[in-house]
Parts: sequence; C-alpha cells; structure tokens
Amino acid sequence: CSYDDLITDAMLCAQDLNEDACQGDSGGPLIMRGNDQTGAEDVQVGVVSWGFGCADNDFPGVYSRVSHQKGSWIDDTVCSMSDFPPDGPGGYDCPPSENLTPTDAPDQSLYVRITFDKYPSECGFLLMSVPDDTKYAYTQIGYYENLNSFTTVSGQLKVHRNRSYRFVMLDQYGDGSSVESDGSYSVHLGTNADGPVLASGGGNYGYAKEHIFTLGSPPADEALPPTTTTTSPPPLPPGGGGSGGGDGGDSEGSPATETYLILRITFDKWPEETSWVISLMEGGGQQYVVAERAFGYYGQSLALKTITERIPITPPPFVGSKAGSTVTQQYLFTIFDSSWDGICCEFGEGSYEMYFGHPSENNLFFEGGEFGPMEQWLLTVDW
Repeated sequence: CSYDDLITDAMLCAQDLNEDACQGDSGGPLIMRGNDQTGAEDVQVGVVSWGFGCADNDFPGVYSRVSHQKGSWIDDTVCSMSDFPPDGPGGYDCPPSENLTPTDAPDQSLYVRITFDKYPSECGFLLMSVPDDTKYAYTQIGYYENLNSFTTVSGQLKVHRNRSYRFVMLDQYGDGSSVESDGSYSVHLGTNADGPVLASGGGNYGYAKEHIFTLGSPPADEALPPTTTTTSPPPLPPGGGGSGGGDGGDSEGSPATETYLILRITFDKWPEETSWVISLMEGGGQQYVVAERAFGYYGQSLALKTITERIPITPPPFVGSKAGSTVTQQYLFTIFDSSWDGICCEFGEGSYEMYFGHPSENNLFFEGGEFGPMEQWLLTVDW
C-alpha cells in the first residue's frame, strides 16, 4: 500500500482498476470469491474502513482484516450472542452457554435440497420446532437473488432429536417454483440425499407449503398439537349471505346472497413486512388461493394504522339442493412476517382478527399478533 506506516497488521489493501469503495460503503464486506456459483465457497476477508479519495490508483482502499480478529473479538462476539454457534472447520470454540448443558446442543443432521424455477429470488424457507416455535433455519424471500435460474442448492442443518418440526416453503408471488420449469424440494434425515425423506414436494406450492414431521419421541408436554380449527360460523341471514357492510363497506345494492370474511389488521411500525394468504382446501392436499397480499403491498403510510380487507367466499354450487343437508368447507389462513417478530409488540401494538361477515364478537373466527415468522388457522365453514 502507498500509506507508509499507516497500515497495521489489522488492515489490508484492495484495489481494482477504476473501482473502489467510497463514502457510505463503510462496514461493507470485501469478498474473496470461490468457484461455487451459489456462493458456498465465498469468504469474507475484509470490512470497508478508510482510504485517501476513491478509486485513486495511487491509494487503494483500506479494509479491516477479518482474519486478524478471528480467534478473538469475532469469536467472543459470536459465542456471547449464540446458543448454538457454528462448529466444524472454521467454527468457534465456544464455552458452554450458561443456559445449556453439552447435551442441549443440536445433535441431529438434516439435509435440505432445493431446485428453483426461473426466479430463485422469489423463494425462501423456514424450519422451526413445534409447539415452541424455536427457529432453526430461515432463508427469507430475496436471499437467493444472486443465483442463476433453475439452480439446485443443498446443505446441512443441525436440529435436536426427539422434537417435532415445521418446514415451510415460501414464494413471494404465489406460483411456487414452477415458472418455465417445475422445481422441487426435499428434507432428508442425515447428511445427504440418501437419508430418509422427511418432507418433499414439487414446485407447484403456491405461496406456502407446510410439512410437519417428528424426530424420535418428544416429551409428553411437547407433543404435536392438533391443527387449530375454529367453530362453525354463525347461521347466515335469510338469503344465505351477510348483509352488513362491516368496516370494508358494502357497495350499494350488493346482493343479499354474498358471503364474505372480514380481515382487520392493525400494523406495527413496519407494514411492508406483513403478508398473508387464504386458500380453499380441497381433497388430495390441493389448495386454491382465495385472496392474498404479498410482502410490500402495505406501505409505510399504514404504520400503526388499522385496515380492513373484505374477502368474498362462495358456497359450493350444490348447497341447498337437498333439504337438511350440510356441506363443510375449510379455508387455510396464513399470516407471515419477514422479520420474524410478528406485528406485536416490539414495534407497536399490532393485531389481526378474522370475522365471518360483519365484525362483531359473535362473528369472530380468530385473532392474534404475536406470532414470530408465521401463524396459521384452519377455518371451518358449514353451509
């Protein structure tokens, strides 16, 4: 470097012709690229720090040297902030956590393999234990934005034995991984794809597809809870539909036979982090999207405000064809938060409620707000 004695062992210089970090880039990474196009072999070697000017051929950019802090500050920070720090080559020799014994550490390997369609950036997944919702892995939508179309990625995760888990594939636009090619995903017990399959599916999974599986024998107090099912809605008014407008408001002259749900959401400070989808459940595991809102649909102008969504639902065509008969339909409602903190209560007293028809205490299906990355409800409607 052309800085005489200003460069210490804790720094390094990097330069590329007519390119450099500049004002506003401090704290950014200096990456040494590997041969794997997924980035699996990339290594961060520096952190943008300082320099004389920008893109000056006589004065290259100066970076903090990551290797100088490995084994000291980096290790101390990772160990102090993680119950389960990375192990293996390049890992961390952390003392046992005050809250854990050695046997508490994850001791079971899972192997996850995902093949994308044309748009990897639209996909993500999460893995968490149930019923306590402990996060084990989360790749949010946008994480794979630098991958080429139709790429396959794979890797290992560490989890605990004798617990139940929820694995969820996510897609931003509701078309799964099925654009111009049918993608796929699978979760295997063990360290490679030869292990038993715990969850798998093709690319046609809509906005979200959930799998629940159990490893070993969970304690009795951690047994997998049944799917939350609401009671049947209140009887419909004469004519079969809700005549009240609710907060969503009926358009004048709307037919008396229209039936609808009302979703009321009070946001925290970050409405753009909220997404939801409601699907009609059919036989064979098929789901048909009735209504949805993608991440970013709700803008910052709605922070700490309340909105109401009116969701029309349609009875099967043969309802009422036989006196005294009842037809049951089920709808799956899923609400997501991209930052894993729900809509209550760290950044505001957010909440949501789902009603059958006009919002009232008697018509309330369910409500929530504190849910981490996602929460699901199964609505049962008897026609």
